[in-house]
Amino acid sequence: AIALGGILLLSGLSPEGDEQIESLDLDGAGTLASDWLRRQRAEVAELEAGAEGLFFEQPMRAKKQASFWVMMVLATTIASFAVIQDSTAVVIGAMLVAPLMTPIMGMAVSVVNGWGHRLRDSTAMVAAAVVVAVATAWVIAAWLPSVGDLTSNAQVTSRVAPNLLDLCIALAAGAAGAYATVNPRVSSSLSGVAIAVALVPPLAVVGITLEAGLGQEAGGASLLFLTNLVC
Repeated sequence: AIALGGILLLSGLSPEGDEQIESLDLDGAGTLASDWLRRQRAEVAELEAGAEGLFFEQPMRAKKQASFWVMMVLATTIASFAVIQDSTAVVIGAMLVAPLMTPIMGMAVSVVNGWGHRLRDSTAMVAAAVVVAVATAWVIAAWLPSVGDLTSNAQVTSRVAPNLLDLCIALAAGAAGAYATVNPRVSSSLSGVAIAVALVPPLAVVGITLEAGLGQEAGGASLLFLTNLVC
């Protein structure tokens, strides 16, 4: 009932009379959901217009890529210091600054639309960003005189043992991000999605724990990142 009500509200449907609403069964709800999803499908022109913000293409491709890498390094730096300081507020700031969600959404759009070259470019960008983020966090942790006791750091311990709840959060955040990406009316929600999906902090934890020799913790943080990436 809650899901059906949400679908009705989102789609703005007005079924023919109250009798249709009262007689709506599970099959009818499935049809209603299918119709709503079909209407949300973006046209080719809309997809191409949205590609401007998802892919690092001409014009000014080099400038777009440079901006991405500057923000990626800065976001990882902020996240690394925030994790070491055990500061939740600053970690949230790093999530907002991080640009990693853009090429990940580009990967998803490319898969759906069969854009092979764009999928290749977006995947390469994400893979390179992961390496850069982990390396940046590792360098920061190695440069600092001390990172404290990581086993009691809440920012670390909360990210090294992902569970089913983390998966559910990632799925919901991924769905919200996809919808906000293709629907300009709710695009302002992308900042909230960036906080919910939390891509950069797990990578910062990976680099910090690797530098500290905590292989198991690094593996757990990597699993959390991969969960968020896939979802």
